[in-house]
Amino acid sequence: MYPEFLELATKYYWRVEPIASGINPSPIWSFTTTKNLGSLNLKYPPDNSTGIDNKSLKFQWEDLGVTRYEFELSEYSDFSFKYFTNVYNSYYTFPNPLKENTKYYWRVKAIEGAYSTTSETYVFTTGPNTSAEDGLYDDEVKIYPNPVYEWVTIDVKDIVELGKVEITNPLGQTMKKVSKD
Repeated sequence: MYPEFLELATKYYWRVEPIASGINPSPIWSFTTTKNLGSLNLKYPPDNSTGIDNKSLKFQWEDLGVTRYEFELSEYSDFSFKYFTNVYNSYYTFPNPLKENTKYYWRVKAIEGAYSTTSETYVFTTGPNTSAEDGLYDDEVKIYPNPVYEWVTIDVKDIVELGKVEITNPLGQTMKKVSKD
């Protein structure tokens, strides 16, 4: 807590001036007060919400007017495995469908230069798939683990003939292409 007369995010200089004569003043020292970014409040999806649509999910939080935000999403409360990206506005639309009926944890960190503040962690659970396309090949194709971290296994039944497999990252960039040819 700062005295009322000190401004936030300001560099101050100080030294000790002796009262007795013949003693030199101390060297000049400095300190900088921190910038108060305030609290970062998450808006959507709300904490402890259930049945959240797992496709095109738009995460939203309070805009603090900072340079950037770090968005984190994980199936683990300790964020030991997480999806992470930098965002330059107060929302982020996840690029891929999330797993159905799965609990997720999310948080956001606001960053302005050397200063930052992190939101509370919110938790939500996705609902079931609702599209006719969802699970089209569930019986024929199995992909695991999901989400993929360093490796992926794709099991294909004999009745499905795959001509080409393309693996993309959450940003839509092609990571690997494999074709039958």
